[in-house]
Amino acid sequence: MANNYKTELNKTCIITGVAGYVGLNIAEFLLQKNYKVYGIDNFYSGSRSAVKKLQKKYRKFYFYQSKFETFKKKIISHNFIHLAAQSSVPKSTLNPSETIKMNVINLHCATNLAYNSKVKNFIFASSSAVYGDHGKKKINEKFKTLPKSVYAKSKLFNELELNLFSNQKKIKISILRLFNIYGGQKKISEYPSVLNIWTNNILANKKILLHDYGKAVRDFIHIYDVCDLIFKIIISKRKYSFEIFNVGNGKGVILFDFLKIILKTIKLKIKKKLSPSKIRKIRIPPDSIRISVCDNRKIRNFFNYRPKYSIIRGINQFISNYNY
Repeated sequence: MANNYKTELNKTCIITGVAGYVGLNIAEFLLQKNYKVYGIDNFYSGSRSAVKKLQKKYRKFYFYQSKFETFKKKIISHNFIHLAAQSSVPKSTLNPSETIKMNVINLHCATNLAYNSKVKNFIFASSSAVYGDHGKKKINEKFKTLPKSVYAKSKLFNELELNLFSNQKKIKISILRLFNIYGGQKKISEYPSVLNIWTNNILANKKILLHDYGKAVRDFIHIYDVCDLIFKIIISKRKYSFEIFNVGNGKGVILFDFLKIILKTIKLKIKKKLSPSKIRKIRIPPDSIRISVCDNRKIRNFFNYRPKYSIIRGINQFISNYNY
């Protein structure tokens, strides 16, 4: 009986920020694996309709609309994925105090909840933005951090706080420095991926902004690859107290080339001429990064992890499932 109870707890997960772009995809991925998922969100930027769909579709999905500081429900779970954050770089610049409150102060509430929930496995969504600019080099976890935005600085502070937390409590902590996530559902939050945004704008003949005149280089990782990785971390028997991992595809793509692949794929799908999209090439903002390419060897070695989605396959998957 005790072993059955432990097995059931291993297949439970608390997800904060569950109504956001990443949260909804991860929640559904785990629910499809027959996990019991407890989702928490205050709908700062998430989707109410998408949460309702999950509630109707999965009986093991339990949702709580709440802020951390007022959350009182007692939950026992072995796994905790902390995604709740103010994730817009421009918004963090315009309103730094809000970002500090949401990303820095609220982390203390999240770790308290995790500890009281007897969590064994804490996964935190950080960002590749903590590295800043390192030119054309592939960035590994030992590179110096050079955050340029308030958002990036808040994520780096979170990492330091979680390192201290891991020394005090017996909870395994995995920091995921996520590079550029794309794919998944059409639009499920205020901050969807660039693929979602550009596809919507192309079809609506709206402006597309290309920072650094389209020359910026990004490492794109498909949301389903991120979900698969998190699942591998959850079920892994590897022992550690605190580790930082880069999460990317390991390949750089010029933004203008990424846009051209989207345009070509849409044309093939709908089989008709598109009106010219309004591409506007602009200077890179001071808090943005010119080149960001991931060295993902550490996470490959730790979890035998290989991303399955190439850029072309990922865009094809998204466009094929797009609701025109």
